[in-house]
Amino acid sequence: MIGTAKLTTKGQITLPKKVRRLLDVETGDSVIFQQIDDVLIVRKAPSIERLFSTLPPLPKDWRDRIAMEIAADGAGKK
Repeated sequence: MIGTAKLTTKGQITLPKKVRRLLDVETGDSVIFQQIDDVLIVRKAPSIERLFSTLPPLPKDWRDRIAMEIAADGAGKK
């Protein structure tokens, strides 16, 4: 066992210091609760910055490409 926490009347808990260290979480971070059968898994939620960093970079002319697609789509509706 790593630690325990009490549930407040608002349904909140404070993660014990050891758990916060293990999860590498700090104030403002989010955690994910996942249930698999009778096991509850708690893990750090990825930040939006981390999610965006996994996307390929946009081409430098992305605005022009989108504008041309919108114009072409609009022209085809006449």
